[in-house]
Amino acid sequence: MRKILIVFFCLIALNVFAENVLFKYTGSENPDLIVPDSVRVITIGDNVYLSGERQVIESLFDNSTIKEINPPERELKSIRNLSGWVDLTTQSGYSQMDYIYRVLPMPSYMENLNSTSLRICLEGSSGDTASVDAVRVSASDAPDAFAMESGTSMATPFVTAVAALGYSYFGAYSEQDLLNNSETITTSKGDVKKLNFYKYLSGTNPDSASSFQPDDEFFDVQWGLDASNDSDIDWPEGMDYFEQQSNTSPPIVVVMDSGIAWNHPDLQSNLLTGIDYGNFGFNFCPTENIEDTYDYIGHGTHVAGIIGAVTNNNFGVAGVVNNNIKILNMKITCDNSLNIDFSAELSAIDKILELKNKGYDIKFVNMSFGGNTFVSEEQDAIQQLIDNGIYVFAAAGNDNETTKDYPAGYDNVTAVGSLNENEDASSFSNYGDWVDIYAPGSFIFSTYNEYLAKPDSLGLISKYSDAFRDEFETDLADTTFSGGWSLDGAGHAEITLNSSSSCGQTATNYIKMGSFDPDLPEYRYKNIVLSLKASSGATVNIDWYDNTTDSTNNNTGDATNDAGTSPTDNTTDNTTDNTTTTPELSSGGGGGGGCSIAGSSENNNILFLLAVIARLFWVRKTISAKE
Repeated sequence: MRKILIVFFCLIALNVFAENVLFKYTGSENPDLIVPDSVRVITIGDNVYLSGERQVIESLFDNSTIKEINPPERELKSIRNLSGWVDLTTQSGYSQMDYIYRVLPMPSYMENLNSTSLRICLEGSSGDTASVDAVRVSASDAPDAFAMESGTSMATPFVTAVAALGYSYFGAYSEQDLLNNSETITTSKGDVKKLNFYKYLSGTNPDSASSFQPDDEFFDVQWGLDASNDSDIDWPEGMDYFEQQSNTSPPIVVVMDSGIAWNHPDLQSNLLTGIDYGNFGFNFCPTENIEDTYDYIGHGTHVAGIIGAVTNNNFGVAGVVNNNIKILNMKITCDNSLNIDFSAELSAIDKILELKNKGYDIKFVNMSFGGNTFVSEEQDAIQQLIDNGIYVFAAAGNDNETTKDYPAGYDNVTAVGSLNENEDASSFSNYGDWVDIYAPGSFIFSTYNEYLAKPDSLGLISKYSDAFRDEFETDLADTTFSGGWSLDGAGHAEITLNSSSSCGQTATNYIKMGSFDPDLPEYRYKNIVLSLKASSGATVNIDWYDNTTDSTNNNTGDATNDAGTSPTDNTTDNTTDNTTTTPELSSGGGGGGGCSIAGSSENNNILFLLAVIARLFWVRKTISAKE
């Protein structure tokens, strides 16, 4: 009988974690006076939505007054280059950036740094090459990373930022003016309109190169702003023109995304926070704290950096707006997912309209996400923004097809496609007459939410420590080279394979690092940082292992190119030479829900008690509506 009761109450207890759903409310009563705090009321124009647990909402309203909304699939539109090593040797226009930093979060099994080591191996065919410029294992209390990503997600913020600068310059914005003053170029996907900042402001193409050169350390690799083959948006020339006259008060740009790493030193001063701006913005995920606006994915931070990274600070990257615009962060992803939560998206639109009604000059919203489902509720909500003088820019999608993505495909939304550094449409970019304008979107360098140890940045970050560093300037006693790796005398470790070679337990070519500093401080950010390049088709393998057991954990990163193929995610392969293994988490015997009738009598008693408490809590929450 006890086991039956436990099963019964376990099923009831699971109701505590019941799914959150979205209903459209059509009743005549004010739902704010009816629902408990656990239910969010979203008001957009004449439409009212209820977001919360199904059981709670259905217990409070007649079925005739609520209609469940099936949320569309919406995802962030980037192709993650961070999950693998980027092969730059086959890309034209990148001779000035042959090395790229890669950041790997330090795995938990590296905590015993005194006995941990790191190996780098090249897997490929005869003639394949690789070069490593630096290896560091570092820690800090602040993010300081810069990374490269591709996608229409990366193209969209270029257009959003230029539109915002245009509004500041002219005192008004017209999508038609932006499109009429773009360049028409011929690409592999037909003739398209290419964003041109200078022409948008002046009405003509620049007749000479600009002398405007910010001192940001990675500006020379930001080809979307300034490129020798003129595949850029004529940003330096546009900034010369922009600064010739006194501009109006800057508008606010909303980045609706995965959040922003608000303590990033190349972003923080250009982000809005406090009072009506929340805690560096807002988190609208129904199951999360509204004040947890931090970006744990990296996508929103990357988008925000393209728009508004601090410019001319001798650090990081240059933002398109050149410190002239402020960003408001609105987080609409949940549980560190790349998928958009639809109720969070509607809640963000509700908040934008609320702030607009309070007099805040929100003019532009960047939506670097999408999906191929048309949803009238989403269209109506976005139209409310447009009716209130707010302009929306959205990613056209990365499926290399002419099918519309939404919200980019809705009327009055500016749909943005992607161009590569050869001034051609990116191979992944969606295209067609419905795509309004194209901007740089392939291999875009911008801010990221992890920590990058770099000597030039030491003056900006307090509490900084390296557990290991090798710049390959001289032969170090604690770094060994095998199977063809050697120093080139110019600060690089290099290899050219003379036959096919594989990595893993039987690797014959590798750089082996010495033991790390065991006193690495307990800071939030602990990462392995590398700067390297590899030839096309070759694979760089990283493994870190315990010197006392030689138990390796291989992290493989595949090269990627503009074909739009997502690189293989960094994975942990807990293979061992000896007996040390990474312990697996126990499932508890119950599977899925975590309830089990197996185990000791003591465990069953505890479970029984917890189930009763959970049930009482759920019942109390259900009936505790506002009077």
